[in-house]
Amino acid sequence: MAKVIDCDLDTLLSLSHYYFGPHGACLQCGAPLGGLGGSAPCCPSCSAARYCSGACGNAHAATHASHCALCAELCDVLRIDADRWAAYVPFR
Repeated sequence: MAKVIDCDLDTLLSLSHYYFGPHGACLQCGAPLGGLGGSAPCCPSCSAARYCSGACGNAHAATHASHCALCAELCDVLRIDADRWAAYVPFR
């Protein structure tokens, strides 16, 4: 069964690129997250917004609050689709 997210396509595409794109940088200050070894602080509600520090997370909280619920829905959809896809791809 498909999940329907009640939002216009432009907003979905913009948010998916902003939060789930391959940029690997803090959403507040732009610092690279690669040096954190996968332990970058993230939003506790949606896990989509990643930051270099708790201070950057707190500073970006007001901006992210308007997107957080939608990001959580996108995380659910992306996780479902990734799990479904991975189940059918044979390992070589």
